[in-house]
Amino acid sequence: MIKTKSTNKKHGVSFQEAETVFDDENAIYDDDDEHSIDERRFVIVGKSDIPNLLMVCYCERENTEVIRIFSARKASKFEKIGILLTEVHYESQL
Repeated sequence: MIKTKSTNKKHGVSFQEAETVFDDENAIYDDDDEHSIDERRFVIVGKSDIPNLLMVCYCERENTEVIRIFSARKASKFEKIGILLTEVHYESQL
């Protein structure tokens, strides 16, 4: 609960909004090797339901379907460009 409040206050993004990024079929997923010390971590950049373009850091709990979100923030300009390029590529494949 405390982490949720601090992330919302610091980045203006709630974990409830961040959860909706996983529904974005055009989201970009990547390994977060830099922060994968005790567990394997990942990042996803995608559109939330609001829609905001967010970057969410998370891990998947072993032997469960539970996803633990560590942080969520609005995507940087660089991350936005990556999403736009992915969408253009996806649309050109149709």
